[in-house]
Amino acid sequence: MVLWRYEPLLVIGLLAMIALTAVLVVPLIRRRQRLVHQREEAIARVSGHVADSLMNMDTVRAFAAEEREAAEHRSRVAMSRRLTLRSWDYGNLRIDTLVAPMSVLTNAVGLLLAVTLAGGAHGVEAIVVAFTYYSNATRIMFDFNQIYRRLESSMTEAAQFTELLLTPPAVLDPPEPEPLRPGRRTSASRR
Repeated sequence: MVLWRYEPLLVIGLLAMIALTAVLVVPLIRRRQRLVHQREEAIARVSGHVADSLMNMDTVRAFAAEEREAAEHRSRVAMSRRLTLRSWDYGNLRIDTLVAPMSVLTNAVGLLLAVTLAGGAHGVEAIVVAFTYYSNATRIMFDFNQIYRRLESSMTEAAQFTELLLTPPAVLDPPEPEPLRPGRRTSASRR
């Protein structure tokens, strides 16, 4: 490693700052995973309810349950929206606000070490090399965050699709239903 030839303390400082960032971010990622799991369960409940309602629309109509199904859908969508915003806000507010300052701090530490240690034979060379290495290494922190989010999104979509296919509907129309005899609905039949 080129940086090691200039000063081993620069490499040790860089690795220590990256390790410190990882140690600080891991609990936040675990918390975000729990929030994402809750969000995905809520989305699956909305999807399952929509699938059940649409697949069994004749049954819903036969029992005059359109309003009840609509209210249930609104409730599930509201819960899904609340959990989605919570997981997004957590990721944006907590993880990003930790990674950005740690990246700046890591670059500052690298520059400080390079300036302090540059009194030797390498001088400005060591500062340029150290700063280049530090800035490229801290870019990994941001790249990891973006890769993690893309991977999480792809896995979530695949899980939702699979769950939708694997979960049988909760309400089924009978295989040989009697024909409906439409008539005037009364307020008693809507209950």
